[in-house]
Amino acid sequence: MERFEEIPMNLESALKRLKWFVSKKGNSEDIDAMNSVLVFVDLFQKKQIKTSPIVAKFFLHNFLLLTRADSEIYNALTAVNHIKETITRPLDDYYKTLQREVPIARFEALYMDLDKDVREAKRIAEANKVPALKSPTLKDEYRSEDLIKIADAKKERMMKLQKVHKALGTPYTRKEAEYFVETQVKELLLLNND
Repeated sequence: MERFEEIPMNLESALKRLKWFVSKKGNSEDIDAMNSVLVFVDLFQKKQIKTSPIVAKFFLHNFLLLTRADSEIYNALTAVNHIKETITRPLDDYYKTLQREVPIARFEALYMDLDKDVREAKRIAEANKVPALKSPTLKDEYRSEDLIKIADAKKERMMKLQKVHKALGTPYTRKEAEYFVETQVKELLLLNND
């Protein structure tokens, strides 16, 4: 008998073919054997749902997210089909997507608002200044500590920009992606207490 390294078809299709073959060419023992296999598969799948509720949780979570009342894209059927497509997509595709998206996520996390601290320091300096009309020099006069805070905020902004530049220039390797996924999945499995 030939041994296959990869599963050439999904279980449901294989069982349908075997069931057809046994019904057309099999004897009563073959039919009993096929029925035993079908009962075993059914019991195994039910047991998997009970012993591995993490998959059920992810299914339910995604189904509920996709079918929220405000969803204009998904109904129950399209949500289930989307989840099936997600699961049948090769894992390698997800790793490639993760490798492509992580540098962008790093950039977004670092870039959020680089000027926020500078604006805040300038706002404080403006609030504390002596207006030109009240100043003996007839120029706006700022407190030296406020000017130092502005300079420090600008320096911090430059350091953040360097981090952004580095994040965009640093590729996210396949090894990093696999390590991330493995550690997160292990953690999820340990959290699963159902």
